[in-house]
Amino acid sequence: MKGITKINGAWLPTLGKGLCTFSRPVDVPGKVSAKTLEMQGGKQGDVREVLVVPHFGALGVDLPPVKKKQRREGARWVLVD
Repeated sequence: MKGITKINGAWLPTLGKGLCTFSRPVDVPGKVSAKTLEMQGGKQGDVREVLVVPHFGALGVDLPPVKKKQRREGARWVLVD
């Protein structure tokens, strides 16, 4: 199967999420609009977009960065899937 199937490294964080570890998030400034936050029932500063670098353990390589959203819960930021 491996010889006839093309594997794109960008797919691995989604399809093999359980096999990936992720770097610390890095802010993507100005990417979440106030309108989006209002539609989600939040206020500015409650949700933000970040970049994380997935590391696929089986291959032992860093994959291309992916955008994720984080939500503030108290004093902590948690990733939203």
